[in-house]
Amino acid sequence: MGMTIKDYAAARGKTVQAVYKQIHAKENAEVKNHICKEKRGNKSIQVLDNEAIKILDSASRQAPVIINQTAKDTELENFRLENENLKIKIMELQEKLISAHEKIGCLQEQLLLSDQRRHEESADNKRSWWQRFVGK
Repeated sequence: MGMTIKDYAAARGKTVQAVYKQIHAKENAEVKNHICKEKRGNKSIQVLDNEAIKILDSASRQAPVIINQTAKDTELENFRLENENLKIKIMELQEKLISAHEKIGCLQEQLLLSDQRRHEESADNKRSWWQRFVGK
């Protein structure tokens, strides 16, 4: 036989409400002729026959896919903002790096001068006290 609307929805990855909406759509009016009611226990259940399943499946393939553009726009805007913030952070880090390089340059100069003074002092210490006194 066929399958229940609930089983059809589960097999197609749809909600039961979406299947009912599809059944009641104007372009699928013929589907109503292919729905039978079966008694199961004390309940009456609607069952789709094979023709109804074919009609609903073909209508699903023809239905346009709607993309939630607002969510995509919001996500895109969030990425743009994050990108701008990262660019600002990169510029700040570049400035810190340049400043650090300048400080390193100054410290290297100071170290070089200190080494030169130490070298001159050690050269002075190698002269005799008389040479230092006379200034030779």
